[in-house]
Amino acid sequence: MIGLGNVGLRVARLAKAFGMKILFTKRTPPSPEVLKELEAEFVPLEDLLRRSDVVSIHVPLTEETRGMIGARELSLIKEGAVLINTSRGAVVDEEALLNALQSGRLGGAALDVYTVEPPRDLRLIRLPNVVCTPHIGAQTDEAQVEASRLIAEKIIKCLLKR
Repeated sequence: MIGLGNVGLRVARLAKAFGMKILFTKRTPPSPEVLKELEAEFVPLEDLLRRSDVVSIHVPLTEETRGMIGARELSLIKEGAVLINTSRGAVVDEEALLNALQSGRLGGAALDVYTVEPPRDLRLIRLPNVVCTPHIGAQTDEAQVEASRLIAEKIIKCLLKR
């Protein structure tokens, strides 16, 4: 797991339920409770890439994370591993990902985010070892209700400061 915010933590819990050993990296040290709950190991990014069979990315797009998984990082990933990106498309260099998949270095990828949405370059999507879905996570009823609630709370907080 690269990133262990709300979504990353939920995915980690599911992965643990399937018997996976959880390695993760993030900017801030994890709480001891999370480590204990997940029976997880907090490791640097390079170690995570070298040791993982499945790498799942859960980070926001910032200047720090833009292109964080490029050719160098993909060359470190365990041969035959699978990369899952459901965070932001620009976190992964799509050309480097395409090369890693075509060469067989990377066993597969699952994506629901793309640098350009909807994607115009379909080479990645057409590969037999790639599973793609549209980026619609925020379009569920639950996500829309939660977004509305958060916006309302922020407006109220702003108005109360006056």
